[in-house]
Amino acid sequence: MKKHRSLIVFSVILIFFLIFLAIISQGIRFSQTQPEIRKISFLAGGKKGETWSKMEQGITQAASDYKVELTPVYLSKENDAQEQIQMLEREVENGADAIVIAPVNSKDLEEPIRKASHSIPVVTIDSEIAGADDIPYIHCDNTALGETLSERMLNDPAKAEKPIALVNRNLSRTSCAERYQGSKSKLQEENVSFVEWALPEDSTEAYNQLLTLLRGSSVSKVTAFDSDTSELVAKAEQELSPSGVTSVQIFGVGSTRQVVSYLEDHVISALGVQNEFNIGYLGLQKAVNILNKQPLQNTVIDYSIVNGEDLYTKENQRLLFPFSQ
Repeated sequence: MKKHRSLIVFSVILIFFLIFLAIISQGIRFSQTQPEIRKISFLAGGKKGETWSKMEQGITQAASDYKVELTPVYLSKENDAQEQIQMLEREVENGADAIVIAPVNSKDLEEPIRKASHSIPVVTIDSEIAGADDIPYIHCDNTALGETLSERMLNDPAKAEKPIALVNRNLSRTSCAERYQGSKSKLQEENVSFVEWALPEDSTEAYNQLLTLLRGSSVSKVTAFDSDTSELVAKAEQELSPSGVTSVQIFGVGSTRQVVSYLEDHVISALGVQNEFNIGYLGLQKAVNILNKQPLQNTVIDYSIVNGEDLYTKENQRLLFPFSQ
């Protein structure tokens, strides 16, 4: 009887031991089959707002598709290179597996980005680091966009008797500087008279200065090279002009709702628009590919010049409103 009881106890212990081994084995197998969750940080070149929303939508969609843990990081004020450098260093120290960054400018960010890239993959979007072809990038050809915008202006004979104004603002951002230089070079090439309006980065100061410049305007057309400045020029012109009438033609860059609204209302004549959703999506995709040690190729994204007449084409609607299609 005692021997029988011992056998039962031994059998129970053996069963529990086998169950324990099975649980451990299953746990090991589960951990081996679970994919590693990569942590990737997106560092915008400015404050959180609509300017960066389409790019973040693309990055967020890619993060979902590739099962990546995404950390968006925004600056407390626009174009603050020192703050972006601090954010970059912080994300590396906090254990990010890769960084997707829209650099504020090349001059200040080149060395910090190179340093970070020695530790983890870094991909630049919207602007590349000038002269740093070894740093992977996704952006449109901003110089060509500026040139094409000038061509579009020159093809429109309306109000052509006065010079053209190029708005010099936010040129510390490489993408804006390249568009500005592309537009300026095309006008110089065609021997077209132009003036340069240098505006402060502060939006209120820039707007008040625009009111003064437009009020005594001696130009026929005004060109701006980023969303925020395009909005300010259109807002000032709309305030000074009767409803439905503008004294100058405005050409800009961007795809925020307000900028597109000005295009719809014919306050803005044409907009240079890059595919910001694709820039964001492909930027994160490239970071994942680097982590997976896949072959790389730098990517230049298409852009379009959109006016009020072709605003509602299917292609342009997809470009302007990617998440509503």
